[in-house]
Amino acid sequence: YPEHSRYLRFYYNHNHYEYIAMPFGLSSAPRSFIKILAALVAQARHIPIRIQCYLDDILIMSSSEHIAHRNTDLICRILQDHGFSINREKSHLIPTTRLPHLGAIIDTTENRIFLSQERQDSIKSLVEKIRSQNQTPLSDLSKLLGKLVSCIAIVPWARFHSRSLQWLLLPFQRAGQSNTRAKIFVPRQVKTDLLWWTSRKVRRGCRIREPNRTHITTDASLTGWGAHLHLQSAQGQWSRSESSANINLLELRAIRLALIRFRPHIKGQHVLILTDNVTAKAHVNRQG
Repeated sequence: YPEHSRYLRFYYNHNHYEYIAMPFGLSSAPRSFIKILAALVAQARHIPIRIQCYLDDILIMSSSEHIAHRNTDLICRILQDHGFSINREKSHLIPTTRLPHLGAIIDTTENRIFLSQERQDSIKSLVEKIRSQNQTPLSDLSKLLGKLVSCIAIVPWARFHSRSLQWLLLPFQRAGQSNTRAKIFVPRQVKTDLLWWTSRKVRRGCRIREPNRTHITTDASLTGWGAHLHLQSAQGQWSRSESSANINLLELRAIRLALIRFRPHIKGQHVLILTDNVTAKAHVNRQG
């Protein structure tokens, strides 16, 4: 509101300045921007147009090149009619099947989304730097963890291969020290996990559309376990020492044993585990 502008004044070089528009440096600005943009996005989806937004990054998805041209023109018109200025130099207004977006490459021809080369190089450079040091600043480790966590939706097994670094930093995060320049020793296991991020596996990316999945149903009790794959079944009993374990651990063991038993039938396939144990489900989905 105009009457709030006086709270955004600053003094520089013997002059007072006052913003006439909301600056993005203000902590509440992104939220205000999104609330305004959300109303326009809702209007576009009502047309209907498939559109996704992250702050001022907008992605339009269409089933054909002709429809993509039409939808892009409509979105541009809606935004401009409501006072937005479109940076055409930074925008991709020509329909394409391969598009950089938020540090990722979307390839609809290959049905895959993967990290851009710049993000891959950035992660690899920081990993190699940390692996070469005897002691590493906490701020560098936190910076790397932020980069790795941002890849979870794009890189399969990203969560699993960042878990040891998360556990290493957890005590320092709780103490509010994770962004300091204090140096700590990085254990060998953490460095070994980080080495995975320099391999070619990071480049594979993930599918845009969900693949067909093979369903395996598992269950466990304090006496034994069982599993089903189509018309096949597998089961077993726990040893005396195993039966004294926590039921959540037994449910996870049942999943592991089922995968081992059915391995010849599921090799190279996408598998969906059906379990009634919420803890086991979360452990599998969160990769540890």
